[in-house]
Amino acid sequence: MRRQILPFLFLLLLISCTSVSGNVDGVSGVWKNKKVMIENGTTSSIYYFAVEQGVSEVINWAPHSSEDNKVKRFSSLSLDNNDVYGFEEGKKVIIYYWSVKDPKLEQIKGIVVNTN
Repeated sequence: MRRQILPFLFLLLLISCTSVSGNVDGVSGVWKNKKVMIENGTTSSIYYFAVEQGVSEVINWAPHSSEDNKVKRFSSLSLDNNDVYGFEEGKKVIIYYWSVKDPKLEQIKGIVVNTN
């Protein structure tokens, strides 16, 4: 029973750290030219994981930090739709992001981007 509850608690904590405004602490997500764009206005590089909101409720994932999912400080990145796990136009996308290689759960933040 305990193992069944842990993924739910993890998801609940991540959702509670998610902004629906599209901007958190200098990092923002926008829908532009039919693509999700991440804008990093901070002094640190960030790493991200982008997923369709409904899909995020049924998958387990762990943060992975590499050059492939890095957005350098004061820069932006336009994601191809296949870079968003489970992407479906018209649905909301959650961009989870963090600024350290091995983040603790409370260091992961999220932004919701509407793709309408």
